[in-house]
Order: sequence, then C-alpha cells, then structure tokens
Amino acid sequence: MDDVSPTSNSSCRPSRSALIPPLLIGWMILFFVGALIRFHALDRQSLWNDEMSSIRFVHGSLQEGLAQLKTSESHPPLFFLQLRLWKDWVGGSLVLLRANSAVWGTLALFALFGLSNRLSPSSGVGFFTALLLAFSPFPVAYSQELRPYAMAMCLGVFGFWMIEEIRCRQGKRWPWFACVLVFASELTTHYWGSFVVLSQLLYGALVLTEKKSRLKWMGVALGTGLLFLFWVPVLRVQMKFTPEINGWWIDRPSPMNLFNTFTAFCGVRFNFAASKFLLSPLPWARACVLLVFAVGLARGLWKGALAPRLWFVVGLFTPYLLSYWMPSIYVWWRYPLLVYPAFLWLVVEGWMSFSLVRLKQGALVFLLLSQVGGTWVYLTRWEKANPKAVGAYVTSLSDSLLESRESMRKDVVIVRPAYFAALFSYYDQTGLTVLDQDKLDSVSKRAALKGKEIILLAFDVPSDPIIEAFRQEFQVTSSRAFPAIARMGVTVLTLE
Repeated sequence: MDDVSPTSNSSCRPSRSALIPPLLIGWMILFFVGALIRFHALDRQSLWNDEMSSIRFVHGSLQEGLAQLKTSESHPPLFFLQLRLWKDWVGGSLVLLRANSAVWGTLALFALFGLSNRLSPSSGVGFFTALLLAFSPFPVAYSQELRPYAMAMCLGVFGFWMIEEIRCRQGKRWPWFACVLVFASELTTHYWGSFVVLSQLLYGALVLTEKKSRLKWMGVALGTGLLFLFWVPVLRVQMKFTPEINGWWIDRPSPMNLFNTFTAFCGVRFNFAASKFLLSPLPWARACVLLVFAVGLARGLWKGALAPRLWFVVGLFTPYLLSYWMPSIYVWWRYPLLVYPAFLWLVVEGWMSFSLVRLKQGALVFLLLSQVGGTWVYLTRWEKANPKAVGAYVTSLSDSLLESRESMRKDVVIVRPAYFAALFSYYDQTGLTVLDQDKLDSVSKRAALKGKEIILLAFDVPSDPIIEAFRQEFQVTSSRAFPAIARMGVTVLTLE
C-alpha cells in the first residue's frame, strides 16, 4: 500500500504545541468548562415543537417512529435511532434526552482541537479554535437542543479526522472503513451532511495523491453512497412534503441569508425556536464583533489550511446556491451549524497569521470575551421559546380563578390552538378540561361554553376568525402576552 508516508506529512506528527504541558493542562480545563456549559441547566430552556417531534419518536413504538419520519420529519433516521437507544440506556426525561446532544457537542470540542492542532502550522490554533467553540452561544444552544445538529456537527469534524488517519496510517485498512462509516453517518444524521461529505471527498481527492490511494478513495465514495441508498425512497417522500411544512417561515433566497448566517456564526444574532438571540442591544457593539470576525475570516480564507477552506466554502455555498431552486434547503440559523467549526478554525488561523503579536492576541481575546458574554446571556437571561412560561402562567391563573370562582360554582376550561397542543400538554399542571380551538369553529359550539370561565390561548397572527369570535361573544377580563417571532407569540386571555 503506497499511501502518503507519515514522514512526509506534517499532519502525522504532533505539533510542538501539543507537547507543552501548560497547554495540555489548559486544554483539560477547557474541555471541562466546555462540557460544564453544555450540561448546565438542560431543562431551563422551554421545549419547542421540533423537540416534541424527537420526544414522540423515542417514546412511541419503533414502527410509529419510522412512520413519523415519512410524514412529519425532514431529517434522516440516525440521530433518532441512537437517541432511542440512549433513552433505553440512560433514561427518558427531558434533561437526560437533551444530555445526548450535550455529549455530541462536547465531543466536537475534543475532535476540533485535535484536528485543527494537527493541520495548522501556527502554534495554538487548535487551542484557540476549541476555546471559541466552547464558549460560542450558537453551538451551545444547539448542544442543548433535542435535535440532530450537534451530532451532525461533531461527525463532520470526525470525517476530516478520518481522512488524516488515512494519510498517516500507512498500510492500515481500518481508517478506510472508518471513513466510509463516518461519511455514511453524516448523510444519515442530517441532509446537510451531504454538503460536508462533498467537501471531504474533494479534500481527500486533493491530498491523497498516490494512484492506489485515489482508487481506494473512489471506493470510499462508492461505499458511502451504497450505505445511504436504503434511505433514498424515504428521502423522496420527505422532499414532497418538506417544502409545504417549512415554506412559510423560511426566508426567500437572497445574499442577505449569507450575511444572516455570518451574524449567527459570530454569536451576534440568530433565530432559535420562537425567539431571536441578540448578543447585545447596542448596534455598535455588535458591529465591532462582526468586523473582527470578518477580518479573521477573510485572512483565514487566504492563509488557512485547505481542510477548513473546503469545508467552509463547499459546505456553505453549495446549499446556498441550491436554495434558489429549493428555498427549504437553506435555513440560515440552523443547518449552517455543520460548517461552523470550519468558520472558527479559519477565523483563528486568519488572526494567528498576522505578525503583530499584540494585534492578533488582542483580537482573539476580544472575540473570546464576546462569545463568553453571549453564552452568559444565553444561560442566564434569554429564553428560546414561550411554552414553559405560558404553562406556568396558566397554572397560576387557573388556581386563582378556581379559588375566586368557587362560591359561584363556575367551571374553568382551557382553549388552546391545536398547533400548541403537545407543548401545552407537556407543561400543563392544571388538571382542567382542555379544548382545541379549531373544534370551536361555530357559534353553537362556542355557546356551550357560556357560563364557564375560559382561559384562551391565542397565537399572535394577523387574523384568526375563531379568536375574533371569542372576543366578540365573550367578555375579556384579563390579557397577558408572551411574545415570540415567526407568529409564535401567545396571548393568554381570560373570558367570561
């Protein structure tokens, strides 16, 4: 076997920085703190509909779960299948299920440190890249969500790692088979994994220069495709309904989507569930962070290692261009997480390539502080969705209504939107009768509620005839709004 010789490949030798005990101690502390952040208060953020879909998959039968993937999911099966095994081994509470994503997010720290430290000639690139990943609010948020993003991001890092193992493990067969398995896992965890795999296949084709290695690399590509073939029939089914269920909240294709992705990557602003995350309310502060990231990224694309450049350019711009054909391919605040490690890697390499020591150190410290601040906001003040708060408010409201209306012997009922049903049921502790709003679509049906105290949950949409009818036919006695983006705000009304 005539692969690239380890002695001729600098990525096969540990960099000097990896041998310095203080840096290793710093890395151990970083790994611990990064894990602590991802496992901190896993139940603080409210559930949202996407996560409820994951919960239904793991708590129902396997047959029901696989049917769900064909009717109401837009992702391949691997994340959900491993989450089901996780639930059987570890437990099915919200904290324990979200811990699965936290594990994947933590593993990504380890893998990115090893990979970037291995390929980047500048001392400290691996450490600072992992440091930014550890504290950035964007990946932290998705490392606490019950969805496939953290797992897909981590597998992307390991995919490039396997290529380096092929380059270094002369005469070994296992890296080739491992590479096929990792690539296939990327494809069956998230469909955006196909764009990351494309960048990895291009990278392998460029760095594996020997004839036999290139032939084997073609075998890797073929083996990856064959392992994914079993899922293609389901993918075709999903492609028929995915634009319908996703279309109304996805931004139209435009260059602005790329800029929005850049702001998310910088931890400055991104959508998440039913809320918008902002690093700071001060526009000038956000602009400064964007500028420092932009300078590092531009220089990193010029000076950086080949792996992150291909990962970033191919993995991001291919789906962006395809979004002009199918807009649902590019959701700027979610799917690009799979190329986020490459972004950080390029930014750090870009700043490390400057010769002025104080300049590059100051820029990296500034970026780190901005991400620490963003993660602090995420962990302490910001909420991604409103169902948990709505459920707590309705519980306290029902208690006070029952107490005040006890002498009047009035029943209290809750009317909720059908789209909000699963989330509200998860947080509902009232024990009251709960009715779906869409089943009260006539005057006679609503008349049956006369004489009752009604707690009405209303989505903040421009026009809802049933809500308007309730307002006209009953007297509003109280109102409290729980704002959110994408028409997902909820106003809780009491009517009599």
